[in-house]
Amino acid sequence: MKRFFSVGLLVVSLLLITQGCSSLKLSPNGFYKGDTVLYSADKAINDSYELLHKFVKWEFDNRVALEQYPEIKEIANKVREEAPGAISAAILARDLYELNKSPENKDKVLTALQTLKLVLGRAQLYLN
Repeated sequence: MKRFFSVGLLVVSLLLITQGCSSLKLSPNGFYKGDTVLYSADKAINDSYELLHKFVKWEFDNRVALEQYPEIKEIANKVREEAPGAISAAILARDLYELNKSPENKDKVLTALQTLKLVLGRAQLYLN
């Protein structure tokens, strides 16, 4: 009863962004103009949002069945509390980096995504 959703894509996205995206190659003529930081940030933010939303919705929809696992409700409530701020901070950092691609702004993106990863980690026991 511990693992319920797929986090494979999210793990890949977060690994790409936190490891500098060295193996990812994007076309310089594409939407991201070859910028793997922006691409990976967008993917990580989107995937995190989707997975966190699925987790809290699943918990809400199955509260009666999950009464014997009170820690799931506690974790879901913590995710509901922390996720909006973490997602907003990641979007803000990503947008700032898009406007000014300095090393400092790249670090802000990485830091914001690490925070988002910590929020996701709360639910990860129940994601598979």
